[in-house]
Amino acid sequence: MRRLLKIVCVALASSVCLAHQDTQLRVQADGQIVGLPPTYNPSSLHIAFSQNDEPGWPPISGLTLSVGGKSVVVPACVTRLVLTRSMRDVRVVASWYHNTSLSPPYIEVALFDPGHEDLFTRPGYRFSFNLSTAKLFRMDVAFLRGKSELYDAPVDFSQLCPTSDVSQFSERVLRPNKSLERTRER
Repeated sequence: MRRLLKIVCVALASSVCLAHQDTQLRVQADGQIVGLPPTYNPSSLHIAFSQNDEPGWPPISGLTLSVGGKSVVVPACVTRLVLTRSMRDVRVVASWYHNTSLSPPYIEVALFDPGHEDLFTRPGYRFSFNLSTAKLFRMDVAFLRGKSELYDAPVDFSQLCPTSDVSQFSERVLRPNKSLERTRER
């Protein structure tokens, strides 16, 4: 019995050690991203926030990511969905050391809706970009169900963007879904 308990303890301890964790990155005032390995530098994130607070006016007018000499501009057909109004509501993380059979090395830009401070219940959008190509390979929307349950859904922007635009900033295969219903009610 003791031997079985030791085996279980070792197995649990090793699984905790193998757990994947994203690396938190810092975006400086000039847009430079700090914390990536040299392979992916220089890197920068530039988000153009609108100065217009009128209803119906998109809070973000542009998002450009540059990684290791490659750049991508996320078009307005996508950024118009985002409610983020300042860098205070932006979180950037990355992973380049995980099993790439599941996903490529990536940088994730989370754009949270304003007014939600609890990290675990912050609605908004997450853009996952391939660190090798700088292209978007996944986009998710997180929204609240009730007061504290966060729900994630993939975003299919093929219905909002011309196909020629999608191929310029995305490398993923698009499939129809209803994930944009949250933003259409605005």
